[in-house]
Amino acid sequence: MTLTGGVFSIGGKEAIIDSLSTDLSGDEPAAKKSKASAYASIMAESMSQEDMKSAEKLGEDLANEMLKNGADAILKATKAQMAAEIIKDKAEREAKKSQS
Repeated sequence: MTLTGGVFSIGGKEAIIDSLSTDLSGDEPAAKKSKASAYASIMAESMSQEDMKSAEKLGEDLANEMLKNGADAILKATKAQMAAEIIKDKAEREAKKSQS
């Protein structure tokens, strides 16, 4: 299984895109396969518990790798920019209300 993730700045000038892979062996005996399991809000009736654990760990590893490569700086800058825009929009709406 290969998982690709990305973090992008507003406008897309900065981006961290990375991929990681893991082997989903499928070697777990049928008796250990779950009829329904939830991992990261995914229902998978045909995957073994071990494969689901491997897939979830792959996602965590990918997120950590992206953070090591600078995704946290992009996320912080994007959050700050969005917060500033929300505050500005709110102030403009309140100014319009007070003028009415």
